[in-house]
Amino acid sequence: MNRIKLLIIVIAAMLAMASCGDDTPALMEWECPVYDQTEISVQFTPGFYTQGQIMAKRGYSGEVTLVCTNYSEIFIDENAKELVNLGCKASKVGDNGVKFTFSTINLPDDTTMTGMVTISAKSKNGTTTCTFQIGRES
Repeated sequence: MNRIKLLIIVIAAMLAMASCGDDTPALMEWECPVYDQTEISVQFTPGFYTQGQIMAKRGYSGEVTLVCTNYSEIFIDENAKELVNLGCKASKVGDNGVKFTFSTINLPDDTTMTGMVTISAKSKNGTTTCTFQIGRES
């Protein structure tokens, strides 16, 4: 009888350990196919608090589109409204893209202004977020 109980405990423990896996959602992966590299810089730094940075010169007027390659749908969080002070607007493109539209702003020489935007995505393992620093420089 004790052998049967021990066998049941061992089988239950093996099943519990086998079902344990990495339940953490994957970091979001991004592509930025085309942009004006003389007026704007795009950098991706996965694994850091800020997973990406977009810096545009103060006189830049145009747009840059990022596409998430490993999630089928993304969501732009409410803090994107704060980008207005930077002459920037974030909008969703399709299900997994985000477009940053920049307009020319007045900025004193040797000055940098930055803001943050958070983008999230859901998967079977939960919700993951990605924070981009958006900035303007003279």
